[in-house]
Amino acid sequence: MAAIAASGSGKTIFHQAIGPCRFERRGSVSGLKGYVVSRAGATGPASAEGNVAPMPTVSVTVTTDGPNRGSGTITAAVTATKPKFLRPNFEKMPAELKQLKNWVLWYPRWTGSKWTKVPIQPSGFGSSTINPKHWSSFDGVKQAYERAIERIYIEVHERGKPKRRAPIGGVGFVFDGQSDRDGLVYAGADFDSGAFRGEIASFTEERLKKLGSYFEASVSGSGLHVIVKAHPLTGGVAHNGIELYTTKRFFTMTGRTSATERPIVAATKEFAALAEVLRNQGSKSGGEPREARQA
Repeated sequence: MAAIAASGSGKTIFHQAIGPCRFERRGSVSGLKGYVVSRAGATGPASAEGNVAPMPTVSVTVTTDGPNRGSGTITAAVTATKPKFLRPNFEKMPAELKQLKNWVLWYPRWTGSKWTKVPIQPSGFGSSTINPKHWSSFDGVKQAYERAIERIYIEVHERGKPKRRAPIGGVGFVFDGQSDRDGLVYAGADFDSGAFRGEIASFTEERLKKLGSYFEASVSGSGLHVIVKAHPLTGGVAHNGIELYTTKRFFTMTGRTSATERPIVAATKEFAALAEVLRNQGSKSGGEPREARQA
């Protein structure tokens, strides 16, 4: 659902032509702000936030019937407010991860219903989390990120589409599932904001202490990411706002950690125990834990 705003109102960082839609009057608010337009699967190009001239308003064709409803064409700017993301503190990121060529950039993309984090290469082409050829060095993504911040955008290249400008989100580290000589891999535990509310909050605090490894704030600033060395999982595990994975995913890295930095430690028993608890909780709640999404 996209809210209609009168031309020039608010901060517009996203415009799209919507096509056939429905609209209805909501409340007694006057003008375009009193209407809501919706269309499933609406997508469009994002412009960079900041000193970029706004794109022209777009024509939205609407067709409805009934009281307080009508049909016709409304000219308006369609806005989707981009979430605020923490900027990366490169100095605080783990030194051992900086030695690996497992890094990507990412940018936020509006799907029509939510924001997603899309991994890309410094060249602007898409990056797959299962293709090491798409990954870069730490210095490579750091420099590309800083260039994008200076320009206020990064050029995105998609197959069969003209290149476009998108706001840069940050950098990410890909979990590749490659074992060291002890059979351990880098593993990620993502605790989102829901893991710190209600009854599960005490469980989250207990598990964070048991993992006892490097942690940092998520890009939203409302969750925590923990990185440990552990035995690989057969697949991602997710339940109650906590997600675990060891391969085919990437962490959006912020380097926003505590003043006393913790190293990445081996927490094989603790990580495996957390995965088992989440699986059991998911089964007891009436189904298998869902597949971990991208953090």
